Amino acid sequence: NLTDRDTWVLTDLSNGRKPIGCRCVFAAPANNQGNIRKFKARLVIQGFSQRAGIDYDETFAPVARQESLRIVFALAAEKNLQMRQVDGVSAYLNGRLQEEIFMKQPPGFVDKERPHAVCRLQKALYGLRQASRVWNVTFNRFLVDEAGFTRTKSDPCIYIKTNGDKVIILALFVDDQLIVHNDSKSISDLINDMNKRFEISDLGNPERILGMRVRRNDNGDSIWIDQTAYIEELSKTFNINDSKDRFQLPFTSGADTTHTYSPTTPEECRLMDDIPYAKLVVSLLWMATRTRPDISQVVGVLCRYMQKPGLGH
Repeated sequence: NLTDRDTWVLTDLSNGRKPIGCRCVFAAPANNQGNIRKFKARLVIQGFSQRAGIDYDETFAPVARQESLRIVFALAAEKNLQMRQVDGVSAYLNGRLQEEIFMKQPPGFVDKERPHAVCRLQKALYGLRQASRVWNVTFNRFLVDEAGFTRTKSDPCIYIKTNGDKVIILALFVDDQLIVHNDSKSISDLINDMNKRFEISDLGNPERILGMRVRRNDNGDSIWIDQTAYIEELSKTFNINDSKDRFQLPFTSGADTTHTYSPTTPEECRLMDDIPYAKLVVSLLWMATRTRPDISQVVGVLCRYMQKPGLGH
């Protein structure tokens, strides 16, 4: 609850300042089969109207690299480590703001006694340009200063804690956490400490994380990650379920993908304007960097023609 968390206080607007708007955004997260798991509603501030130097300064916040996540999965399989997935509930609301930011009262929740007042934000809201940075700084301080983790130099969102032969590795991707370990007691203590500081959801063994389905065999020495649900959704979106065109992977060297396919007449250009080529290639690039490195070469070739693609591409 935003009110219980002291997210803002009602106040009069300072001279020369403009309040930022907000709106509710609705989402329906899916489970590992791609089916709707629950319905969510979130108040999002319209951060696009923030002004640099006034409403925000630094905005960058790191996330775990995809290569790091695959290495963590590989270590879990090789060393037979246990896995745990933790999700921060309204994580951004745990970060306290330093800047003075004013927001309009949320539509439908205007204070009847002070309808002209504005909300002075005390906590970060989703949509703020600096929200992810504020959360990252807050959680990093907890892990390093309170929980005893060490932040790796190669990836600032991979944390390690060791005690003799006991090891805990935590990968942080905004508010999603993948933890691999061989010390169940320390993990229970860590989860309890997190719950005291933040509101978290302990999801147990990971089944779906960052849009990827995670599966593990009974012996624990093999882990598979895939994006089957995402691929099926992609096929429906771009109507390629019944496509008869197939490419052999890895991509055949010397295949004809030259600029000769690019449109040369106004009619061909208008035809390509109706084809979401760039959107499809970006979607494929997302897959290639996560679970399908075998299509990287093909996607790399298709990226060359983003400016002027043709039907052949």
